[in-house]
Amino acid sequence: MSPAIFPAIRILTGLVDVPVGGESVLHQAAHLFFVFRVPLYCLNDQAVSRAPGLFRQRTEPGSGGLVFLPYLNGERTPNLPNGTGVFHGLTSVNMAPAPMARAVMEGATLGLGYGLNRFRELGIEPTEIRLTGGGSKSPIWRQICADIFGVPTVCLESAEGAALGAAIQGAYACLMALGQQPTFRDLTANIVKLDAETRSEPNGDHREMYTQLLTRQGDLTRRMHAAGYL
Repeated sequence: MSPAIFPAIRILTGLVDVPVGGESVLHQAAHLFFVFRVPLYCLNDQAVSRAPGLFRQRTEPGSGGLVFLPYLNGERTPNLPNGTGVFHGLTSVNMAPAPMARAVMEGATLGLGYGLNRFRELGIEPTEIRLTGGGSKSPIWRQICADIFGVPTVCLESAEGAALGAAIQGAYACLMALGQQPTFRDLTANIVKLDAETRSEPNGDHREMYTQLLTRQGDLTRRMHAAGYL
């Protein structure tokens, strides 16, 4: 495999959230919310006063120093077929459902940030990230994405991103069969509509902290893998 292709594969598997063992990393992480019994609204500062019992805790970005390695069923980027999930930095303060749940969201998103950084290493600088899927319904996760990626994020009007993409591919094939010369740029410009109300701008106050967490996540991953623990 040539060096020109290999980096692209690392990007694809790291940023697009490819299913691992039948489930994507984000789907695997979502299962932990059922374990913690944490509704997403409990991670919202404005709703924390209404949260019951253990959830009545304000959860800041960074989860109180808690880092989650989101390799619940192995991983492809980084290449950890036998990887497992890890919480690092547990204390008597952050060992609670809300910080652990936020750490899961941040850990999974930091994994996507790793893939995005591969684009940047190759000279590709995105100006905006489009979010889709169930997680994108959460304004908390959308803000986490914007802060970690360092660029604005926005959702589509259509919640079914995979189906929309398939429809665009089908339209392209149909037009080609009819002798036309469509381009995906033109098709997406006419079909893909953005939901401006979901736009999140990166918070500059969080950028350095998330950069440090991404470095820490990567360092932990390399060290534990080298020791045979991942």
